[in-house]
Amino acid sequence: NVQLWAEPLVDTDTVVLVQMIGTAQDGRLIKYQNPVLLAEKKNIQLNATIKSIESMKYGYTIPWENRSAIDESALSLSYGTGNIEFERNDYISFPAHLGISEITKFKALSYITFISDTSASLNESFTDFEQIKADFGNTSVVFPDSYLVITTNDSVDLPFNYSLANEYILELDSASSGYSFEKNEFSAISTTLYDINDSILVNISGTAFGDRFVDIDSIILN
Repeated sequence: NVQLWAEPLVDTDTVVLVQMIGTAQDGRLIKYQNPVLLAEKKNIQLNATIKSIESMKYGYTIPWENRSAIDESALSLSYGTGNIEFERNDYISFPAHLGISEITKFKALSYITFISDTSASLNESFTDFEQIKADFGNTSVVFPDSYLVITTNDSVDLPFNYSLANEYILELDSASSGYSFEKNEFSAISTTLYDINDSILVNISGTAFGDRFVDIDSIILN
């Protein structure tokens, strides 16, 4: 028997990983010191049941020239503060890199607020796609999209391409997996649409002591 002090993380008869300094004689451990209970990174599959749909996430791709059409304040009023994430890209980029003379030339344009050899920041209100193409001529210019995420339980109707993901509350069938968890209900996001009470297979990655998970890194729905 090896004795060590540790937080009460596991039950008796649990197989765990232990590290220590030991002395062996004829294949037998005769002396040890500094035993430590080690955590392990584990990946397992187990069954789960969809208990509820917590919210829906609408992910929109906003073309560069339409980014000013997104009123973040108005959306926050409609869907709640904290439920709107808007990554607005008020810049253009140059894949071929600009030379010094080109930087000097384009810096004089009224809508440019900053320019380097790889990109240029623009006034937020400037969205004239054709004007930029005319001003930059044969220079290769990339117009990055902006991205909007709305978290809600209501339907959203905006005239842009989007993807839909649901945040589900899952009840894990831990008994059949041979592992235990601090709680049996977790939330996870998936673009696959499930109904309440659907039984699904999930992949769980996390940190465990023996057969007890003490931290969950990710839950992926199959």
